[in-house]
Amino acid sequence: MSYITQSKEYLTGYDFNANADKKHAGFVMLGGIALYELTKDDEVKKILVDYADECLNPDGSIKDYDANEYGIAGFIPGRVYLFAYEITGDEKYKKAAELLIEQLKSQPRNEMGLFVKKSKDGNEGTMPCYNGCDALYPFYAVYGTKYDKKENYNDLVALMKALYKYSDINNLSTKKLAMYACVLADVTKEVSEEIYEHKRAIADMLKSVCKELVKREDLDNADKIMAAKALLKAGKENAILSEKYVGTAIKYYNEACNEAATPMHIGALIEAAALCSVSEN
Repeated sequence: MSYITQSKEYLTGYDFNANADKKHAGFVMLGGIALYELTKDDEVKKILVDYADECLNPDGSIKDYDANEYGIAGFIPGRVYLFAYEITGDEKYKKAAELLIEQLKSQPRNEMGLFVKKSKDGNEGTMPCYNGCDALYPFYAVYGTKYDKKENYNDLVALMKALYKYSDINNLSTKKLAMYACVLADVTKEVSEEIYEHKRAIADMLKSVCKELVKREDLDNADKIMAAKALLKAGKENAILSEKYVGTAIKYYNEACNEAATPMHIGALIEAAALCSVSEN
């Protein structure tokens, strides 16, 4: 079975009713966007647009969303809304994305400038949105590139530098390191080549994280899925020398491809499989 076929089967086989919170299924859809970009498959496109419709009301407002809660899960489908807008031209999807951008304008930040979320008791936290950065920062990047004339790039790079400092990659757990590598890979892809110094700055951070990641000997299968996606995407974006890392990435994928359990890992698996197909050609 080809990698592209595997990628599509992971997407079409996902049970969207398995999780009551549809926002987390957005991770799976993000993998679907990567698959669509390679294949232009109409069935994949329909799945993505149908998912966006499931998350939104007809007027473009987001179901079960309260901006004043300053939550992070709402950003997971953000790139799917933008994809649906680009495909259909329907303004309701852009409106939904703009609601998330408006939230970010007043989202609390810590002393490093990193976004923080409110705790369940409503108090502002001080810890960065670390477990949500896999959705938040790539969405911020793609919106800035396509809809904000790159006006947010200075802030985006400052955020990435602050997150890199905060992460302390040599001492970061392998699980968080693999997730962080995916964040940097996603953001690197979305930053325009037109602002080369910004793209290069983020790509250099990605390179350092990838080099540290392949040194780790304690990757479990979930980590390998994330690492495979990050390494393949980093190679595609010329952040690392693809031929040096592609064998390791495909090895990670093949060892772990039957072990994805969470929406985040299934989404990474879909994208990794699609990228494996590119690397083989």
